[in-house]
Order: sequence, then structure tokens, then C-alpha cells
Amino acid sequence: MLLLAKNSTLPKLTRNGRLFLGGALLGVLVFVLVFGVSTLDVTNDAFCRGGYIEKDIQQHYAGWLFYRQSSAGWPLCIARGINYPDGLSVAYTDSIPLVAALLKPVANLVGGTFQYMGWFTLVCFALQGGFGALLAGLFLPGCAAPLAADLLFVTSPVLFERVFRHTSLGAQFFVLAALYFYFAARRKGQYASRGLFALNALAVGIHPYFLPMTYAITLALLLEYALHNRKLAGPGLYLAANFSGTALLGWALGLLYGSASSGGQALYGYFCMNLNALWNPVGVNGVLYSRVLPAQNQVYGNYDAFAYLGLGVLIALPIAVVLLRRQLGGMLRRHWALACCCAVLTVFAISNVITANGATLATLPLPASLIKLFSIFRSSGRLFWPIYYLLMLLTLVGLARLKGRGLLAGAALLAVVQVWDVSPGMVQRSAAMLQAMQTDAFPTEMESDFWQAAQQYTALVSMDEIQDDALHLALFAADNGMTTNEKDLADVMYEDVSLHDEHGAWQMIFGVDVAPVYQHRGCASYLLRRVILDSTIAGRKGIVLTCKERLVGFYARLGFVDEGMSASTHGNAAWHQMRLTLTQSPSEESFVKSDPDAKTMEIPVVSIAN
Repeated sequence: MLLLAKNSTLPKLTRNGRLFLGGALLGVLVFVLVFGVSTLDVTNDAFCRGGYIEKDIQQHYAGWLFYRQSSAGWPLCIARGINYPDGLSVAYTDSIPLVAALLKPVANLVGGTFQYMGWFTLVCFALQGGFGALLAGLFLPGCAAPLAADLLFVTSPVLFERVFRHTSLGAQFFVLAALYFYFAARRKGQYASRGLFALNALAVGIHPYFLPMTYAITLALLLEYALHNRKLAGPGLYLAANFSGTALLGWALGLLYGSASSGGQALYGYFCMNLNALWNPVGVNGVLYSRVLPAQNQVYGNYDAFAYLGLGVLIALPIAVVLLRRQLGGMLRRHWALACCCAVLTVFAISNVITANGATLATLPLPASLIKLFSIFRSSGRLFWPIYYLLMLLTLVGLARLKGRGLLAGAALLAVVQVWDVSPGMVQRSAAMLQAMQTDAFPTEMESDFWQAAQQYTALVSMDEIQDDALHLALFAADNGMTTNEKDLADVMYEDVSLHDEHGAWQMIFGVDVAPVYQHRGCASYLLRRVILDSTIAGRKGIVLTCKERLVGFYARLGFVDEGMSASTHGNAAWHQMRLTLTQSPSEESFVKSDPDAKTMEIPVVSIAN
């Protein structure tokens, strides 16, 4: 037995295994150094509610809250409380539908606050590092040099510009993984890459913007194989199967359920890439990612096409081009389809609105139908990311011309210069996360007595343009509202969201409060009649509410029956419990007929702040 123990060894990791593991650990280390570990606490949602950099993460989190409260159904990921009463897929709130669908059972089992934005981003950094190391390892020998070069990928300015701000777009490992599988398959003379197949399918469950990137790389591989080997059937069937798998997962996650719009009326050409993007270190809100290069001017929505390469890459890239000048022609001929796909993505990223620094050089006319079609990916500058990472890779290919210790020293020097240059941006992002942890989710305007009393409305509907406050209102609505099979209203319902049952028989109304400026206009009657109709259509048995004694007569006129004093002592007050048993089946038509103003009632928007 001793002899067997002495001779037994654990399986050794392959070079690729060591590279992936080392790169993943490097990515995790960078994440922890910049963002710490507080975001990994699933019960800590302060940074989700407070807003990181912009308000987008509030949208991501609100979508998850609504979806978590929704009953199970098909397709998956439909949040019934959004776009009331129709519902909407959380894909349209950028809540990472695939992750939401997988974690919803876990979150409901655990109970309480459950946010996954932190862990998702940590995994993104780990996979960014892992696939970045594998990609570098295809062109650099050993393990030390690829891991040193991997720092370019895990500290990429475009990565830090997106993580937590646009959480799902932090999954840029999709681009690195697609490039790795492309080059690996090319070296083997294969086209049926299982890795690319999986990436294309999974991308639809993370963010649709990754689809044209990964599919462009996949198409390049298939075209190069098909034309070189004069075999079209196999690549064609592969592509058809991949499209089918992607569409099936997208349908299952509800991407075809409803639609949504955001960002005003900006169309294709607004969020275009400026011609100075590669050396312009200015991110959103004017954040500088360089210790050396000054801020460059930009116009329109150029900020969303941020693509600063970093000083290390900007210095090494022309050197690499000089070193590889005799090989570049052959590289382009071998990878002609990839070059063509990258050219198309670049042109699309620049768009028909060509900008350079602070000027618009030209606006090329396009048919309205094309503008509408291209506006599906209206933030066109993002589609430059495959080329962005290929330019980084090209510096490593040039670096490979060095030999021995010179190669390792060159890789280390490149990484040091790069990290030193972009570190101000990372420091700022770290500070922004600390600020987000301390920012109140609800602004002062929502801290009036009105909002304190209105915490349990059934539905919150915007009746005018309130885009600036929409995300605050979404979080407010996601936190409140309940239907249950319990017959009587209890104080515990104010605190325990798990008591909510999407298909509950009784609609509980915790308060009907009208801001003073809206009082004496019939608003309360309108809202209650609307709730009665909606509850009837939803098949509720009835509606239960509590009120002060002075309002018993008001609710009685709407059909509610006083059942005496309630067991509730919420707010240390005495309450009457009133009940409306729904025995009729009113329609929308009958509702409007009984109250002609109910359908068209317009209430001017005014400030309700204290």
C-alpha cells in the first residue's frame, strides 16, 4: 500500500489547462483588486440600487426583481410586472436572461435579497483571463509569456468601461473565446468547432450584441474551410444547426415576447465610432484611462464606442507591423474571410455618420428601411470589439519574433506599460463602486409622505414622460405589491415578499394615497375602479384593504363591505378591514361605459416633492 501511494500521482494539467487556470486566477485577482469582494455578497444590493456610473444597473436589477416575483411560465424570463399588464422578457432590461432563469429557483429557495451581478462579473473576469491566456498561448511559447501578455486582456479599457455599468456586456470573453476557437480550428483544418457552436447559442442568453461578433468569426471559419476544401454541405448544415439552436434558446428565454425601446429616439449612426477611438482615452462621463495621452474631442454618442487600446499596445502595435511586414500579406490571404468580416464590422461600427474628433466629416444617406434595420444594433461602435482584440493579438504575434528571455522580458514590459497607463481608469472605477454602495436608490422626490404611504400599489403606470425617474419608479414598484390566498390582511405582508402569490385569490391593497396636488379630481375612484377591473380579469376572488374609519363611507360607495376592525396595527393605528367580493365579470367596455373618463383620464405631471 505504501508503494502504491508513493507511485500514485494526480493527473498533470496540460499546457492549455495551466494557461486557462493561470489566466482565470489572474482575472479574479484583477477583479478583487479593483472592486473588492463586497459585490459577491448576494444579500448586498446597494450598488445595484444606487446606480453604478449610470442608471443602467438599476434597470438590470429591477428586471430581475420583477422576474423573481413572477410565476413560472413559458417562455422563461417573462417578468409579468413590467410593461403591465402584458409583461416583458428580462432580456429587454439587460438582466442577463440565461443567468436569471438558472438562478431564480435558487434565489426563491434561499429567500431574501439575492443579486447575482457581482458573481456574474467575477466569472466574466475569470473567463476573460482564461480565454485570453489560451489565445495568447497559440502564438507565444511556454506559459510565462502568455500569462504576462494576458494582462492586456484582463485590464482591457473596454472591459472596465462596461462591467457593472452595462453588466451583461462585461462578458467580453465571448469575443476572446471565439477568436481562440477560430484559430485553434484553423490549425487543425476543421470547421465544426463545438466551442463556437456553444458560444453562438449561449450569447443570445447573455446579450444579443455578442451575436454578430461571434457569428462573424464563425462565418469566417466556415467560408475559409468551405472554399479551400470545396465542401459546402458540411459548413452549411453546421451554420443552419447553430442558427436553429440560437433561435430556440432565444425563444425559450422570451426574446421574441414583446419589445422595448430605450435611450430616446436615437437611431443607427448616433452611437457610432469616432475615427480617433483607438487613441482617445476618454470614457463615459469624461473618465480618463491614460496617464499620458490627453482627452480627444468626440461628438454625438461616440462615448458608447469607446475603444482606447492603451499606451502599451499603441507603442507595440506599429513595431509589430514593422516586424511582421513580410508576413502580413500571407496572413491576410490565409485569413481572408476573417479580414472581410472584420472590415464589415468596422464599417458598421463607424456607421454612415463619419466623425473625427469633434467634427462630423460626412453623413452618408441611407434608405429609411436600412436605418430601421441597422438600429437593431444602434450602438454600432460595440461591434468593433473583435477587431479591437485582434489588434491586441497582433502585438503579441509581433512579440513572438523575440526569442528566449527577450520574449518574456518584452511581454512583461508590454504588460507593465499597459497597466501603468490605464490604471487611472481602473482606480476611478473602483471609486465609483464605493460611491454606488453609498448612494440611495430612491431620490429625494420619492421620500415625501405620499411615497411613504403608497408602498403597496398593485401596479405603477407612467401616465406621462418620466424617463428620468423611470428606474427609481421601477425599483419602487418591484419592491411592492402582493396577491395572496390568505383571506385577511396581516402586518407581516408588509415585510415578507415571499407571501406574494402571482395567482393568489385575494388582491391586497395596502394603501390608496393621492398626492395633495391631485386630490379632489376623482383620481382615487379611478384607480380603484381600474384595480377592480384588473383583479376581475385576472380571476381574483376579491379585493381586501384596510382604511381609517373616516374613509369607510368612501370605499363603501365603490362596493366594499366593512368587516369591522382589522387585526392589523400597522403604523400603530386602528384600521377597518373592507372587502369586495368579485361576483361579476366586467369588461373593458363596461368599465369605460360606467365611467367614461376612466379610459382617457389625463392627470398633469407636477412635482410631488416635499
